[in-house]
Amino acid sequence: MPKFRNFDEAEACVSDFKERAKSYFIKHQEAYLDTLSRADLLEIAQQLLAAEYPQQRLIRRQVGEYLQMLQHLKDERAWWQVEMERLNTELACRVREMAYLEVDRKQLEALVIEFQAAQSRIAVLENECTSLRSTVADLRESTSWKVTKPLRWFGRVVRFRDIRANLSGVSHI
Repeated sequence: MPKFRNFDEAEACVSDFKERAKSYFIKHQEAYLDTLSRADLLEIAQQLLAAEYPQQRLIRRQVGEYLQMLQHLKDERAWWQVEMERLNTELACRVREMAYLEVDRKQLEALVIEFQAAQSRIAVLENECTSLRSTVADLRESTSWKVTKPLRWFGRVVRFRDIRANLSGVSHI
């Protein structure tokens, strides 16, 4: 029995077989393949294969096996086509996901740049705050601050009294 490397070779052999059988019947009996019985078709196949492969004899079982193998290859080919469609669909989904992820990546890069700018601004403000605290500490330790302490205290007492007087005047109205 001839061996085929792939489905296309087997299919080509079957097509060639059909063409030869048609021409054989047209020349010899002027009958068509679709009008013949299965036994007649097997006999024609044996005659054609005997002409092509004289060193081998083909029996009905081999033809049946050959037809089963051909059907199996057709089924497998159909399965692979469905599988390829599924994989192409999945690939399209993955490509879309990658596009979305690329947009997200660019947004994250922008956020990282913004975050780094905020961090450097925070560092500047912390330095400024530290400098101002140092200035305030220096002022509080100065002689003029210490000398004017009673005056500041007296100013607070007067302001407190004014506020209290304003509040009590408002409550009587």
